[in-house]
Amino acid sequence: QYNNEFCVKINDCCVQDSGSYKAAIVDQSSEPVCSLLTTNACQLKVNQIDVQFVTPLEKCVKAKKDDTVKLYCETVQENLVPKWYHNQVFIQNSAKSNKQIFSTPTQHLLILNDVTEQDSGQYKLKFGNSGQEYYTQVILDNGPFGAPENNNNKNKTQITLPLKDCQIREGQNVHLEIGLNRILTDQDVIEVKRNSEFLLLSTGGGNLTNYDQNFMKDFELDSDGTKFSLSIKNCDKSFDGEYEFNLIEMDAGQANALRTKCTVSVLSYSPKCEIVKPLPRMVRIDEGEVIRLECELDKKAERSVWFHNSLKIEPVVNQWSKIDLLVENQGKTHKLHVSNASVKCEGTYQFHADDKISLCEVKIRPAEAKFVQKPPQSIDFDIREEELEENDTLSIDCVLSKNSAPVKWFKQDQELETNEKYEIISEGPIRCLKIFNLDPTDSADYFCSIGADVCKTKVNVTEAKIDKKNNYVPTYEKISAHEGKSIILEVEVGEHDLDRTKWFKDGTFLTINKRVTIEVCDNKQVLKIDKIMKDDEGIYELYLIENQEKILISCVELSVKEKTIAIVRKLSAKKVEQSLLKLECEVSAPLTGNIKYYWLKNGKEIDLDKKNVKTRIMNERVCQMFIDKFDHDDSGLYEFVVFDLQEPEMKEVSSFRLEIKQNPFKTGMKIVNSNMTETKSLKIEFETINNEIEIDDFKWKKDGKELDDDEREKYKFRKTGKNTFCLEIQDIKKKDNGLYECNLGEFSNKLNLSGIE
Repeated sequence: QYNNEFCVKINDCCVQDSGSYKAAIVDQSSEPVCSLLTTNACQLKVNQIDVQFVTPLEKCVKAKKDDTVKLYCETVQENLVPKWYHNQVFIQNSAKSNKQIFSTPTQHLLILNDVTEQDSGQYKLKFGNSGQEYYTQVILDNGPFGAPENNNNKNKTQITLPLKDCQIREGQNVHLEIGLNRILTDQDVIEVKRNSEFLLLSTGGGNLTNYDQNFMKDFELDSDGTKFSLSIKNCDKSFDGEYEFNLIEMDAGQANALRTKCTVSVLSYSPKCEIVKPLPRMVRIDEGEVIRLECELDKKAERSVWFHNSLKIEPVVNQWSKIDLLVENQGKTHKLHVSNASVKCEGTYQFHADDKISLCEVKIRPAEAKFVQKPPQSIDFDIREEELEENDTLSIDCVLSKNSAPVKWFKQDQELETNEKYEIISEGPIRCLKIFNLDPTDSADYFCSIGADVCKTKVNVTEAKIDKKNNYVPTYEKISAHEGKSIILEVEVGEHDLDRTKWFKDGTFLTINKRVTIEVCDNKQVLKIDKIMKDDEGIYELYLIENQEKILISCVELSVKEKTIAIVRKLSAKKVEQSLLKLECEVSAPLTGNIKYYWLKNGKEIDLDKKNVKTRIMNERVCQMFIDKFDHDDSGLYEFVVFDLQEPEMKEVSSFRLEIKQNPFKTGMKIVNSNMTETKSLKIEFETINNEIEIDDFKWKKDGKELDDDEREKYKFRKTGKNTFCLEIQDIKKKDNGLYECNLGEFSNKLNLSGIE
């Protein structure tokens, strides 16, 4: 009964169901029961089935113990209902039985796995309730047990990607996928069952044949080469159970079957948490202060995440700030703290708890730049009366709190600009004024200003007097260098005195080795010390030996400082995802406090505020830079520079040259002519990025095999434009379906051709 309609449904109709049918409304309260209303008669005639076979059952099948026996037939009629019997006993599909039944609209298969003596006997096939019956006899050979199975019975096809157990929540989608060691075709049949009950039937090409309309409401099938998948949407608890994929290969009257199973668990919906105290709508702070955000829930969330401008926030420590994610009050209170906030910390912050979201807009008032390390208050520089050398240079350095802050340099009240005399350098937070070719006129007060903040350096350039007795002016100098660096001491000596000069260290004649070398170049005594060690610290003196008398020419006091920062692991690059590249470098000290760093590409500082460039610090010593959606334009020389603010001139640099090859294919392969018959050709076309590529540069494959010269009449490949190429397949037929690949070096262009009948 459906509302006010009544119907009778007759299953598995047979000839005996033919006849006249009427419906009557009766009064059951009367004695006897009388009919109040009778409908007109309906004549039902059930025709006898005359089953016709394309491939009939074999009359007799012989097998050995533990063999797999397949009883197969194909009918002309479609959608017949098969019934199998063994020794007059009806066979039912069961997971515990070694007998499995598979059917398509016209093909029918019974598989006996691991046959025993009990499986021998007569097998009968009937269709519906028709009187027609078809028999086959299975005889068990009396040969020795465990005889090897005939190689012809072995399945060549294998399931390389079986179904996997999965767990989802109510309302979510379930995705079931299998993969084979070959490409699926429409000759394959895939039957899907749940708890041994039929769900759907499809070809290997993804063409749906039949499905359970009451259970399967919203689903999608997809067949892509070697993979077949089923996606069921908006699942509820009724979708719990064991799912079974049966793959049936039917070709030339032979049938093979493969099976894979999995369990799908659908978890019941549980109430989500609620936000009791949301984030404030707006927070305003000054640069350098701490961002403090707090959100309170009514209970612990199953999943909670913080986002900044749609990017997930991780609890990390970098050179400028520290990010803490705190969870308190048994998971109900969530806090975000960002210390030393900069302008780039500005934006929209989101807190996601299960399916709830709370937003906060953070505005940061920029702080004015200031001096972190001021230039020295005074510098004394001694020069000779003779003409100064070109490399006599003085540097005035300072360090700022901001990389982008501009400064101005003045000599007295005159602003300086870069020219032959002066060079103004801005590199990261370091600002430097270099003065070349010093002479006494360079003595003056020099000023460096950031807005209203001004620092003064008094420079005093003096001339040393010559000792007329020996024509040499003893020079005294104190220098310092870090371990691992190299120094060069140059002293000008008269041409006739070069052979009479000697170097001493701490009063003792200097020992020469691989690191410590002495050279004579252009009337100069040159002392070079490579990879300075702590033992190299001391006083170095150059003497002129004359008549057993030592005349001092130069005295240098060298102090060796320990490295405050060094590169431990050189810069390297690695692809962590399909479109995400990571550059990584490790240093010897934590990247906090006075230890600063910056990144360079091809000698230019990288803007870390770009959307596709992000940095982070791992374990305080590992600096990482991520480049999202990288391409050929990101190739170049990358440098990681780290230094100590107390000694900004001591920089450690590690470099890595990144080469990203450009994909030569501009477009994917596409079919140009869509109207195809078996007497016409098919054209596949694609474009490359430049017109220098020639036909012979490509290698063509079909289904993984290269197209050889014998197939050139069938497959014609030519260049149709400056950067356009075309593959023409002559005399197109059904067997031309398959996966076509065009390879150029390590790059490949693919097209899965199907649907040709």
